[in-house]
Amino acid sequence: MAIELLIKDAKEAGKFIARKRTAAFRIWNVDPKRNTDYLSVVRGAEKTFDYRFDDIKPGEVTTKDDVIFDETIARKAIEDFRSILPWAECALIHCTGGKSRSPAFAIAYNEIFNLGHWTLLMIMQHTQYNRLVYRTMIKTAREMGFDLSSK
Repeated sequence: MAIELLIKDAKEAGKFIARKRTAAFRIWNVDPKRNTDYLSVVRGAEKTFDYRFDDIKPGEVTTKDDVIFDETIARKAIEDFRSILPWAECALIHCTGGKSRSPAFAIAYNEIFNLGHWTLLMIMQHTQYNRLVYRTMIKTAREMGFDLSSK
């Protein structure tokens, strides 16, 4: 069964109403002042998963308060997605702007779980995807035993 991947920003996700068996993957900023009210609910989602990390890209200067995406978060995200495979028809993945972190999750999920979407097309549509998040997801998946030899 193919799982539809929906990449949204927080505002779009707040307006979304699931019409299929949907799992929501919500990516929050660590600083609550930078989150929006739209992140509170994805209506109709059967299961919701939450992650908290900042949109830090390779080479960016960080502060002591920033939370950088790491293998621990990646492992949880991968295990969470694996748990929806038996039943989900749709995965809605969103962060604040829908341009960086959520596309990185979607592109990595597509490769890790062989979801059948065209990775190159996804990358072309989401050129600002967070490469640190993507690379960490792929590296962690390999360490977890996923066969990504062609990736």
